[in-house]
Amino acid sequence: MAQGFTAAGLEVTVVTETPASEEIDVPYKIVRNPSPQERRTLIASHDLVYVNGSATSCFQAAWRFHKPFVWTHQGYQLKCLDGAGWLNGNPAPLDPMSSFALHCRTFGPVQSAASCTKLMARKMIAHLAASNIAPSLHMTRRQPLPRQTVIYNIADWKQFSATAAAAEQALEQSDAAFTYLGRLVSEKGADDLLHAFALLKEASPDNRELSLKIIGDGSQRPALEELSRQLGIADQVRFLGAKTGRELVEEIERCGICVLPSAWEEPGAVTPLNLMAAGKPLIVSEYGSLSEYCGNAASTFPNRDRAALARAMGTVFGNPSLQKELLHNALLRIRDFEPEKLIDQYIKLFEKIRADNRI
Repeated sequence: MAQGFTAAGLEVTVVTETPASEEIDVPYKIVRNPSPQERRTLIASHDLVYVNGSATSCFQAAWRFHKPFVWTHQGYQLKCLDGAGWLNGNPAPLDPMSSFALHCRTFGPVQSAASCTKLMARKMIAHLAASNIAPSLHMTRRQPLPRQTVIYNIADWKQFSATAAAAEQALEQSDAAFTYLGRLVSEKGADDLLHAFALLKEASPDNRELSLKIIGDGSQRPALEELSRQLGIADQVRFLGAKTGRELVEEIERCGICVLPSAWEEPGAVTPLNLMAAGKPLIVSEYGSLSEYCGNAASTFPNRDRAALARAMGTVFGNPSLQKELLHNALLRIRDFEPEKLIDQYIKLFEKIRADNRI
């Protein structure tokens, strides 16, 4: 986003608490872990403060210096204490009172009261913000806010781009029938995928072409590897770990049907953009933003319904014409997520806010 804003002629300063692992050459200024005074000085010298995520530490200074505060909400931080609607491996309530009750039972009233106070502060800030941005229509329904607009997440998906001919050839030469790409954490539903794959194998015991590769890493990896052994599918499942850069591009090129089985209601999405750009047939969970981002480029199933996921996998796997239809739909759908187009939506919003702020 900072690259896009700078290319459009905006002066951008990125403020982050993340230390630098290596020096990077970028056309904008990066300030790492500034002191409170440095943060206030930066905000006073800029026209607008934009936050993408849950951080609110810049709001007080923005309010003090009469700078518009624009906030993209990548989670449910205004609806529940955990900010995700997911707690200890299970769905959690997406309303403050029910969330508070659950957290009291889980963590005790003192810690929960402190978390509730932070939630109320975030709600107040959202109501004072110049604009609230949702990364999906789904989020506007789940977390309605004043002065809210939808701008889809921006991703550098062009490195994965493929022509229709190349995508069809890659599909025919794929090294696995199905691929999962994502973090190995409970809310992403990789365990549901393993169960569904086992159901599919049980229904087609002689089908030697059924295989699954899992790209990604996370706290659930040991448990998932053990689950694959318990389900009797370890010989057909490969855990490849996390991939980045050119290695990730090459792994995606070799993918067949890609499955994003999120158990969680994803607020926004990036992974399906990379997969659609590569022309991959997709199967995604229905509730949340995944199905919204993919449109007619994906077959869907109800979140956490393993039997329905197995049926969807069997249907797509057994229908090459459907695979090609989803492939071509993906290459058309990705055009709606051109980074330049989305950057322009942000800039027009910023310009309107700045104009309104001068009145």
